[in-house]
Amino acid sequence: MTHFEILSKLDPAIISHFLETGQSEGIPPETQQWLQEISMAYEEYDKNRNISKAAESLKVRITAKFRNKISVRTCQERIYSALEYFHVDNIVSDKVWYIDFANKYEEDAEKAIQAEDFRAAYMFRKAAEECREKSSVAASLDVKFIPVFLISSDISIIDAGFEPKNLKEIAKKDNEGYYVRQINSLPIDEPEKKRLRIDANLPETPCIELESD
Repeated sequence: MTHFEILSKLDPAIISHFLETGQSEGIPPETQQWLQEISMAYEEYDKNRNISKAAESLKVRITAKFRNKISVRTCQERIYSALEYFHVDNIVSDKVWYIDFANKYEEDAEKAIQAEDFRAAYMFRKAAEECREKSSVAASLDVKFIPVFLISSDISIIDAGFEPKNLKEIAKKDNEGYYVRQINSLPIDEPEKKRLRIDANLPETPCIELESD
């Protein structure tokens, strides 16, 4: 039985009392130590959101308190458990990883500046900025919003705000390669153009205009 399973069967008041006093007869000794370790783990994570560095600090604290050797990898696992148990940031959420990646890129940028490799420093700073932007997007999406789609035969595309189009005209443009040329003229990479052509069910072979009398 895992520590999570043991704690899930206990009255929350027992756990709360232990976290406040450090004493409990209802919690097994191994789980008591685990609870203390993840409490310290979150404290270190709260001070330094870089998981690697927080784990290094946690290792020093656990070794000093319990007089036993513990690996940095185990300390990282304690941080993950702390985030999950205390429900402070979902550890499987992308936003946590993007923040951690951004911090690491910032550290790499500082090292590159010290080495006077300013090109690499710029790239690391740019990567860190992108990670923070992705973290913000992930956080904004983490609102448990579920879209509701209403499908009805009583509603036409005109009612939905779309303009009617002549299907024959669309088919003619398709046959003439109009849409392929539109995609090929976009200022994007070829793999992205290929994806758009596939999405639009357009032929991969480019259309060739033939001159005739």
